[in-house]
Amino acid sequence: MTDSTTARPNPRPDVLADLRARFPDTPFLALGQTVWWDEPMKAVLRLILDKRNLGGKMVMGVHDTDYFAKARVRQAGQSRFELMAHNDGSTKDLWSAAGEVSRLFGSETFPTRHDLLNCGVQVEKLARAHGDKLEFLNSITEAWGWRGLVYTGSRDLIVNSLPLRDMGDSVEEMLRWGFHGTEESIVETCCQKEARAIGHRLLAMVTAYRAANPDRTLSDLYQHVLPRLFELLLGQPPNNVEVTSTSDLLRLTPETSSLPRFQFVDLFLNEKTRAVARETYNQAVAGSEIYALDRFGLGAIPFDLVLPQHGRGTLRVTLRAIHVETRKPIRIPLKTPITGICDLAQVLTAEFGDRVTIVGKAVALISMLAREFIFVFNEEGSLYVRRTRMMNELLKAHGIGMEVHPILRLRYSTWDAMEAGHTTLRLPGHLAASFGQKEMPSAEFASKWQSVIKEQTRLLEDVSRIRKPREL
Repeated sequence: MTDSTTARPNPRPDVLADLRARFPDTPFLALGQTVWWDEPMKAVLRLILDKRNLGGKMVMGVHDTDYFAKARVRQAGQSRFELMAHNDGSTKDLWSAAGEVSRLFGSETFPTRHDLLNCGVQVEKLARAHGDKLEFLNSITEAWGWRGLVYTGSRDLIVNSLPLRDMGDSVEEMLRWGFHGTEESIVETCCQKEARAIGHRLLAMVTAYRAANPDRTLSDLYQHVLPRLFELLLGQPPNNVEVTSTSDLLRLTPETSSLPRFQFVDLFLNEKTRAVARETYNQAVAGSEIYALDRFGLGAIPFDLVLPQHGRGTLRVTLRAIHVETRKPIRIPLKTPITGICDLAQVLTAEFGDRVTIVGKAVALISMLAREFIFVFNEEGSLYVRRTRMMNELLKAHGIGMEVHPILRLRYSTWDAMEAGHTTLRLPGHLAASFGQKEMPSAEFASKWQSVIKEQTRLLEDVSRIRKPREL
């Protein structure tokens, strides 16, 4: 673990004690878009805090204000919610977060066509010989052991408004795919039965919740399941834990507008700071794929509104109106200009009621919530931290300082930890070829995996230097 915004090779053992001493009243915030991926592993933080008697509240949140994954690939006979593989062909641009699952040894990472070309693979020639070029490319670049649940319709769906009655069956299908695949990778019958029992327990949890709550959403299901996954991992119900969602955490009303989490928004509305705030944001995102504010129109600020019945859209504030760039744009005329977050909350609540959520765009969200919480990220979580830090430092250089809490990163030695296992694993084809055997005790896998990676890296380097077919 580390208390900086970049992971250190040798984390100090007193990081948690330091954080608790410096910020005794600050909760830890763990946000995730799905509970079926790595998010439940953050239970290890609760375990360490309790074992060391450090206390500290954990807030577990479902990040439910993003769009649900939507695929450009449409095929006849597809259901509205489809399980899709990720590859460098037809699903190259697939992005899935709220619905994804991996079987044992699976990963969303796929070898790109560029990777293969760099290693000397004659991709075009092989594709022509295969006949169906796209099918061939899909096959050789598919991310093994991973599936993403994708909406195949035309609307833009927000996770917090996805009815379970529309997609509950697809969620269960996704889980069965991942659980069954993991069972296939376990050799011993006893361990297979244990894995199957856990899978059935989790599926039963989903089925029971759907039956008892037919009108609830995917976000509601995840909030129900998350603490129960913590309980499964810890062996007992977690203590000092609160469950929420970004829809609730970032709900803006006249009553919540004074909370520290909304002070960062105020910088972009206050006449004294808004010009500098917008300029520093634009500087921070320059050179990235993130749009500068000018791309969104006059008065744009780096925040989106999530509105019931309307969806999500960029917020623009001009002298005469508030604009929300949802699919059907919204314009709210102003009698007097907006001068701060309290004014904004008053107008929005009068227009839409108390169900308005304001979400910082990627670079801004961290600064919003880091005012009140210590973010808990996995080791490489969030690609935007570096640009967020740049923005905050630029603000400080202009005399606009705002205290934010450190980020706590968790590093897992996943494969090394398998040395404690007492089972034999059935390796997928690509790993079996690399390890030179189809089955392997988990402890042996733990001891060998790093040396095998080194061997395979050398092999790739050797192959990439070969130019003559006979040598290959």
